[in-house]
Amino acid sequence: MSTGTNKALKAVTSFWFWSCISIVIAFCIAVGAYLSKFDGGLSGQSSDWSNFGSYIGGIFGPLVSFITLLAVLKTVYLQRELLDTQRIEFEEMQSNQAKAFEAQQEQIKSASEQAASDTMEKARLAILGMIDRYIQLVEKKQDRTTEGLARIGDWVSAGNSSATLEQTKKLAKNNEELRVVILKLIGLSEIISLMDYNTVSEMRDYYEIEIAKIFIGEEGEDVKEDVI
Repeated sequence: MSTGTNKALKAVTSFWFWSCISIVIAFCIAVGAYLSKFDGGLSGQSSDWSNFGSYIGGIFGPLVSFITLLAVLKTVYLQRELLDTQRIEFEEMQSNQAKAFEAQQEQIKSASEQAASDTMEKARLAILGMIDRYIQLVEKKQDRTTEGLARIGDWVSAGNSSATLEQTKKLAKNNEELRVVILKLIGLSEIISLMDYNTVSEMRDYYEIEIAKIFIGEEGEDVKEDVI
């Protein structure tokens, strides 16, 4: 039972209690006044009883009617108050339900965003891992060209080098190209690490385009195999 119903029940009980007390007191006063005016015991005359009945009815008829009217008005007022209370409780319940629904939607949205963020970071780490492997492969190739140039230098210093100038220039050019590729890969890795993407597909598309630019020459020649 709700608070409003309990309050209405208590109000009705209290009203009828005091109404009954008032009627009893009025009855006692009326009977006492009648006996004080007309002394004697119980009359054997029907006319006396008729007069007493008219006296009691004349006093209590309007009183009971008035109390009944008050009871009706009180009941209507309490019903209206109860309806207002129930309406307020219903609105509060709807408000709480709406807040709970909004909280659930926020939780779902937050979980969805977190899942999307986790997926994005996993894809980012995978791409950065591939770039790092490319860098390691190119660095190994550069180390070999650097070692080749160093051996040519040692042979020239010893006066027994059989390497031609053209071969030396080719190794030096290859070494420089590898250094540039490494720098580009490092730059691409930094960009992907810092840039914000809306979707995983957008990040992968950007990676594929940029990695193609690094490993394809100006004339469109695929130099990936030469580099790696």
